[in-house]
Amino acid sequence: MPGRLLPSHPLADLFFILNEDELVLINCTGGFSSVVNQIAKSLVNWIAAEQHKPHGVVLAPLDESQKSTYDPVGKGVTVRGQEARKLLGGLDQWFPYRM
Repeated sequence: MPGRLLPSHPLADLFFILNEDELVLINCTGGFSSVVNQIAKSLVNWIAAEQHKPHGVVLAPLDESQKSTYDPVGKGVTVRGQEARKLLGGLDQWFPYRM
């Protein structure tokens, strides 16, 4: 199958190139506050070390502990709770059955 031999990214479940020089990394996690904060911190630290223009997004649909945040310096966005479920679109309908 195509893609089977390609390595996965250690911090992102999804990633894509935008405008040829910008990398968007998306991590979808089922974790709560401390896990979400650690993932967001790791993603921002990775972004700071990169040469091109990466952007990071953490989607945390289970984490209702804090509001969604944006780190303009680290170029990282953490979207939590209902906002994350809304961004997951059709997956939001599936979400209650998995919990």
